[in-house]
Formats: sequence, structure tokens, C-alpha cells
Amino acid sequence: MCRTKVRFVSRFVELDSSETRPLYTQIYDELRAGIDEDVFPPGTRLPSTRRLASALEVSRNTVIRAFDELHSEGYLNRQVGSGTYVAETLPEKYTQAHFSDFSSRSSEASSCDRGVISLSERAKKLEDRSLSLLDDPVQQNAFRPGIPAFDAFPIETWSRLTSRRWRTVPTEQLEYGDPAGYPPLREQVAEYLRTARGTRCEAEQVIILSGTQQAFSLVARVLLDPGDTVCMEDPGFPQMRGAFAAAGANICPVSVDDNGFVPPFEDVIPRMVGITPSHQYPLGITMSSSRRRDVLDWSSENDIWILEDDYDSEYRYSGPPVGALQGMDDSGRVLYTGTFSKVLFPALRLGYLVVPSSLKEPIIKMRTISDRSPPRIPQMTLTDFMHEGHFEKHIREMRMLYAHRQTVLLDALSKHLGDIIDPAPSNAGLHLVGYLPEGVDDQAVADRLSDHGIIALPLSFYTTRSLDRGGLLLGYAAVPEDEIQKKVRLMADILEPLI
Repeated sequence: MCRTKVRFVSRFVELDSSETRPLYTQIYDELRAGIDEDVFPPGTRLPSTRRLASALEVSRNTVIRAFDELHSEGYLNRQVGSGTYVAETLPEKYTQAHFSDFSSRSSEASSCDRGVISLSERAKKLEDRSLSLLDDPVQQNAFRPGIPAFDAFPIETWSRLTSRRWRTVPTEQLEYGDPAGYPPLREQVAEYLRTARGTRCEAEQVIILSGTQQAFSLVARVLLDPGDTVCMEDPGFPQMRGAFAAAGANICPVSVDDNGFVPPFEDVIPRMVGITPSHQYPLGITMSSSRRRDVLDWSSENDIWILEDDYDSEYRYSGPPVGALQGMDDSGRVLYTGTFSKVLFPALRLGYLVVPSSLKEPIIKMRTISDRSPPRIPQMTLTDFMHEGHFEKHIREMRMLYAHRQTVLLDALSKHLGDIIDPAPSNAGLHLVGYLPEGVDDQAVADRLSDHGIIALPLSFYTTRSLDRGGLLLGYAAVPEDEIQKKVRLMADILEPLI
């Protein structure tokens, strides 16, 4: 190799010892840029690592490491006895799509561009606002419901457990996982649910999912045919309603009273019922024991499936714990679902579905064709988090924190908005319903608050029928105490001139 070529390459590669990037990374980046910009065209022979290291005044191992990276990615070819060359065919040729063959059609509008889209009947149902999943805001402002306290999550513990798993995970564990979920996590979840929620389940009945939304969708696709009737609480959970609608079901709204879901009995015999008995969403009512027995008897006598969403069941602030409806089921008609999004953090994207043994195989098969299996490393981390006691400790701490934040919110509402917002009693959950005076449009109030950065979802969003009285859902779990006070005072300034 002539010295001219060495000087040419070394002049192109500029190193800066004050940079945070390692020297081998700088060499890699500079050579990669030269290849991309055709400074070093395909077939160019590069200097030997020894000569280039000498010219750049770095160790030979530094240059070797940069060359190894480029070779492993397909930018360089090594020829024994001849040297190192820029690859004749660069990897981008295999990874970048080319559209030149279609340039003649670039000026033609596609049917989608012209707005001519033929939707299925199921998709058309989802366009109805009452079934839409798109109206739920994604902001993390006060007082968005359903968001846990990120400021109190033990992130250091979680990070340590995750790092430990990545350091020790066997390579075979990087393969696709069990579609039902990581077996040790299923054991932990089953044990927790038996102890804390009074469910009747073994690990084999537990299916790990991305959350309750996937559970709703899977259950609907396995058990419902287009045209089947599903009874749902009204007001109720829009995401559950959306999953049933996407399966082509006819939604039958059912009233909720002080004892919870009111079974329609002889009025309608549905294929399925979707309910939140432990903490009705959004009203916060706990279904009474007698009503639970009525619902179970009705479902058993008429072969009705029950999908139980155990919403916010972990956080009960007064009175004895209320067990899951599934734990009272003697006929195997209840499918039970929960999520770690509210207990830990939504980005984890892990939840569970407990199914009767007769439904385990068809639901796992349906899950397999939808997304094959849940991510394994987060499941491993969660398994350790539960096994080492961090999970129950976190729930205990959050129960105390959320109870306090609820009290702060109630005190602030009484002080600043006592004549405008009437909060409904709630001894559980992550939000309160604040009722507005009769005749006040809760959607208009929510829109006005949103203009000032306050997210308080209108109660009317959760119902398909007109309400006698509108209200706002006020989530307090994720809002620090001083922020609660500040936002309630701002709400008072906004609402007093309007109401």
C-alpha cells in the first residue's frame, strides 16, 4: 500500500480526543461517512490496520475494532493475502426500498388519496363517537384518570432487576416465548390473585397479555359472532365497548345503581356481559354481594359468559377487601382480567387474563395468531419484582399515597368549588366523579378546562344515553399534593364565571 493512500485516508479521518465517543467509534463513523459519500468507492483498498494506526497515532487494536464493525455490517470485505476493500455491494442495497419503477404513477392519486375507502361493517361501528377509542386524551396533566404516580415508582429497583436479567439471560431465552406467557410469571400472578383477590385459578389458567384491551379483544373474537348481544354497564368502559363492537356484537346498555350492574333478566338474554364489579368504571361503585350472586345465577342458568375487568381493585382505602366475582363462580362462566398499567406504569404493557380451563386452548390459539407472545425480558423483570416482594410493598405504599391525595383533592374541591362540583363518595380507585349542577354541559366544561391544560374527562363520554346530571372524572393518583391545590384553584377561576 503506498503512503499516498495512507495519507489520504488518515486526512479524511479526523479524531478528537476530547469527544465522549470512543476513538474506534470516531474512526468507524468517519470511514462510514466516506463510504456513504463515495469518497471511498466500492472496491477501494484501504490501508492496513498497522499503517493506518500509525498515521492516526492510535493503537492498532483501535483501528481493528473499527474495521471489525464495518466488516460485520457489510461495508468492508477482507481478502486473505490481499487486504481490506470497500464492499462492491453496500448493505443499503438490501435495506433501502427503491421506487423508481413507480415514478410514472407518482402524479396519479390512489383510491385512498381520493378518500374512496371501503370499510368493513365492524369498522364503521367504531366510527361512532360513543365507541371511539381515539377521544381518550394521552396527556399526563391533572386530572387525567387511570394514571398511577410515576413520581413514586421505584425506578432504581426496576432498573437494577432489568439490568440483572440482561446480564444473565441465556441466549436461548431470546427466542419467541410461550404464547401464554413466561411460566414463572404466570405462577406469580396466580399466587397473587388467589391471595389478594380471592380468585380460583392455577397458573395454567393465567395468560399474560399486553393489558386489558388485548384481553377484551381476544375474548370477543373467541366467544362472539357478528350479531351476538353483549350487555354492558352504562356508563361504562369505552375500550371494552369498542372491542365488542369490533367483533360485530350488538351492545345492550344496562343501568348501574347503588349495588352495581342491574341484570336485565327476562328482558334480554345476551351471549356475554362485560362488567367492572370491584370498582365500577367510571362511577366507582362496588357491586354488592347479593347482586353478585344474582348475576352469577342468571349467567349460569342462561349460559351467559361474564368478562370481569377487575379495575383498580388493588386500591381500596376503607373497609375490608372485596374479592373478585370470579372467586364466587361455581359454573366456570367468568373470564377475569387485570393489568399492571395502573399498579406499576402503562409503558410496561403487561396484563393478564384468567380463563376457565375449557377456554384456555382456543384463547391461546387466537393470541398466537395476533401477536405470538408477550416480550420476555419485561416478564422476567416483573417476575423478580413480584418474587422479591417489591410488588406488594409498592401496592401498600401507593395505597397510602393515593388515599392521601384523594383527601387533598376532596378538601380542595370543598374549599374552592363547593358550590359547583359535588364529588361522589369513593373508597377505592384512582379517580373521583365530580357531579356538576343540573343542566350544565359536562363536555363544554371539560373543553374549557382542557384549553387551560386541565384534563377532566366528561362523564357523558362514557355513556350512550343522556344523563340526568353531568360530571367530570378527576384522576388524582398521578398528581402531587401541591399541584392538586394549584389546579383546583385554577378550575375555580375558570368555572365560577361560567356556572
